[in-house]
Amino acid sequence: MGKLIKTIIWLLSLLSIYSILYIGLGILWSIGYSSNYERINTVIINLSYSYFAGLIFYIFVSYLPYLNRKIKFKPIIQDKINNLYNQINACVVSFQSDTDRDLIKDIDYDKLEKLIVSNSMYSKSFYGKQTGIAMDNFLFLNQTRGRIFSLIESILQYKEYLPNETIVKIEKIKDSTYLHLIKNYQTTPLMKAIYDSGKYKKEIAIELFKIIELIKKLKK
Repeated sequence: MGKLIKTIIWLLSLLSIYSILYIGLGILWSIGYSSNYERINTVIINLSYSYFAGLIFYIFVSYLPYLNRKIKFKPIIQDKINNLYNQINACVVSFQSDTDRDLIKDIDYDKLEKLIVSNSMYSKSFYGKQTGIAMDNFLFLNQTRGRIFSLIESILQYKEYLPNETIVKIEKIKDSTYLHLIKNYQTTPLMKAIYDSGKYKKEIAIELFKIIELIKKLKK
């Protein structure tokens, strides 16, 4: 529910409560005076009763079931966001050589750039070394891209239960330049020279760091 709608509901509720307490029960002060006050009061008190009847109906029929679903889906959504965090973290881990760990938790841009630029896009990925599969860094990033998109789509299925700021961050990750840069995996000599150049790897580092900053704000 938007802030504007909440504000309107609160204002109408306060006005209706005042009307009922003053006109219906006569226990509050009056505001102004009119020679036609009896008819005006009758209209206002009837509108107030109707408003509260509609509000109670809305709360029990719409809002409380929505709130119940939101609470129910919250751990599911957060689990998907955590999985998205892990996939983005894996994009960094691919370039390192010792152990699989949470690298993006405390990484800054300089460390990320150094890690990526000092490695070849076509050298064996950390995960390739661990599993014995012939998988280079670029291929791993390319395949992880599909998993990232899949997780984003599954998160956005719950869009009505997400805060607007969360939706904005997820959409920014979905439309990021980084995911575009790793879209096409090619192994021709010409493309290898381009994709393994320092310029390309620095651009990868810049755009990946933007995603890292977004996902760190989403993970709890």
